[in-house]
Amino acid sequence: MENLKFACTALNGTNKGGVLKPDENGYYKLILGAFNIYNSAGLWYDYETSKAVFDASSSFTRRMESGNLYSEEDHPQWDESKPLDAYVQRIKRIDPKNVCAHIRDVHLVPGEMNADGTKMMLIYGSVKPDRERGPILKAALDNPDQNVCFSLRSLCEDKYINGRYVRTLTELITFDWVIEPGLHVAHKYNAPGLESWSCSDLEETIIPLSVIGSVLAGRDQVQGKGIGMESSDYDDLQRIYDSRMAKRTDSINKPSALSWCKK
Repeated sequence: MENLKFACTALNGTNKGGVLKPDENGYYKLILGAFNIYNSAGLWYDYETSKAVFDASSSFTRRMESGNLYSEEDHPQWDESKPLDAYVQRIKRIDPKNVCAHIRDVHLVPGEMNADGTKMMLIYGSVKPDRERGPILKAALDNPDQNVCFSLRSLCEDKYINGRYVRTLTELITFDWVIEPGLHVAHKYNAPGLESWSCSDLEETIIPLSVIGSVLAGRDQVQGKGIGMESSDYDDLQRIYDSRMAKRTDSINKPSALSWCKK
């Protein structure tokens, strides 16, 4: 049976390992988000129109200055059986039972220059695992083989301006620990304090080619049920599968491409 090997490549060529040490008070310095950058859905996070969320009068700044800014594990999910305004209120509230970290400070740091002349604005934060979900987050932060991602939780306004969709934050709530970041820079492997390699290559995960074929074949069965992968993930698997199958034999029929809608 032919196997495919998948491994984390995020640190390849960087001379960094996955070890991030906290400071003397237990806080880890991470990139929590950014402005003047496109998210995974192609929305431009605009700094100039969003920076008012950091004003002294904003609710975010009040929570920060009073030492009451906390992070939850994952973003709140919308129960479609309840009205939208109830969901908005849930977004604006931090659930104590789901808290995974305390955020001590947040500061903006100019990053690389974009092609349009704007500078990326990176959002750094000091994060300390806290409360019931804290030990789980700490274990992830201390695991060199595991990435840790954060994502902005906010109320926003999207407009189509000059050929692109521009997102303006109208109220910043917090930053949540998520499985994958909406902004590609907001994860542990981009943290400035990441240590150099002190161990061997990351352990590889071996996945039989037949398993990938089964995933692709069952793609349409989960459509519309709120589960499954993003279409881009399926497309990547499809290209890998097709390429390897073509090398084996041209007589084997490839799985037909099936339609998929993103959530």
